[in-house]
Amino acid sequence: MTDFDFAHIFFLSLLYMKFVIPSYKRPKALKQKTLNYLHKCNVSLDDIYIFVADDEQLIEYEKHCGLEYKFVVGVAGKSQVENYIMNFF
Repeated sequence: MTDFDFAHIFFLSLLYMKFVIPSYKRPKALKQKTLNYLHKCNVSLDDIYIFVADDEQLIEYEKHCGLEYKFVVGVAGKSQVENYIMNFF
């Protein structure tokens, strides 16, 4: 594989890359740190998925982060949400 082939594959993979963020009770930090960084890197909002534990968390995250993000109500618990994310995609 040439350097050109590698670069081509790498940039094509960026077209299909999704940013999956499991988060629990930290909407302000998520907005100030993670989402601001992704915005600075010109990541499309269509490629960002934020997984929250329940409807109560969803309301808080929408209030602090905005409605333009893709929020997914999943499940509580680290290993449970990881499994949920794997099944989601």
